[in-house]
Amino acid sequence: MKRKVDAREAVRDFRAGVDDVSLMRKYRITARGLNSLFSKLVAAHLITQAEMTSRASIYANSVIIDLQEVSQP
Repeated sequence: MKRKVDAREAVRDFRAGVDDVSLMRKYRITARGLNSLFSKLVAAHLITQAEMTSRASIYANSVIIDLQEVSQP
């Protein structure tokens, strides 16, 4: 079942720097759904490819920590 996402709100969140995980939770979509959303926003000229590239570079130098992998003392 496809979810409907308000494009204006998604663009606001995107430009505000809301991270991917938070966007997926907010809109109740998968990583694949988020990728689709971003592609649709670019295709509709609501965000630019340059904005997407800039966003990707923010995450390129980050580290993801899986808290489930951290052992408890």
